[in-house]
Amino acid sequence: MIGFLGLLTFGFYNLFFRRKRPIFYLFLVIFCVYILVNVKQYVIIAYMPALILWLCLGPINKLPIRQRWMIAPFLIIISAVIISILFPLFEQANKKYAIEQVMETAETTADYIHRTTPEGGSSYTLGEVSYTPMGMLVVFPRAVTVTLFQPFLYEVRNPVMLLSALESTLFLLGTFFVIFTVGPFRFSGYIFNNPFLLMCLVFSVIFAFAVGISTFNYGSLVRYKIPCLPMYGISIMIPYMLNRQRIRKLHQRNFSNSFKN
Repeated sequence: MIGFLGLLTFGFYNLFFRRKRPIFYLFLVIFCVYILVNVKQYVIIAYMPALILWLCLGPINKLPIRQRWMIAPFLIIISAVIISILFPLFEQANKKYAIEQVMETAETTADYIHRTTPEGGSSYTLGEVSYTPMGMLVVFPRAVTVTLFQPFLYEVRNPVMLLSALESTLFLLGTFFVIFTVGPFRFSGYIFNNPFLLMCLVFSVIFAFAVGISTFNYGSLVRYKIPCLPMYGISIMIPYMLNRQRIRKLHQRNFSNSFKN
């Protein structure tokens, strides 16, 4: 699944941005979508908004920053309209992923996990959740945090949870390290000025929310969250590398100027 997700991204980039061997990459995109739909359909559903956003914002990437910021809001609105049109088609194709059905399934899963998991087990809670669109939006940050950064080390109950907690802790510390090293505003600038990085982050957040609000068990969460971790890692590491390149060029320029003086 992760391999075909990567191939889909590669094919999508070459088809729409490099415009290289369009027939081959069109076939590759269609084939990857077919595989993902038949293996894990919810992955491609979560990936679709990010791809559409990338497709709409990608062409303006070479424009000056001021022009980009002027055009981007309109393109984001266009992306939202396209997504709102396509999502009902997914719902009609598979009633399992209709919004009402998803909310009902999440509520049933949460109730079952909390009733059957012994105290001190590997379940987690998002607090009081109202399973309505607005209620789920309220717990959006909590669900994303659970998926990307939990279990915390103090929540460990067994050796398997320890491995998962170490992984989550590395992602948490890595996120804080990058943001504070690069700077919150510069980090945000790298993300929003690069449609590919924005796509990676949007997919990670959407997928993390979907998994976090529907799993309620760390043992299952460890497996379900895997597809979004590479994308999230890309979205935090590339800004760090770009910032290092900026600092290196700045030092080289200062050295050259001092040498000339």
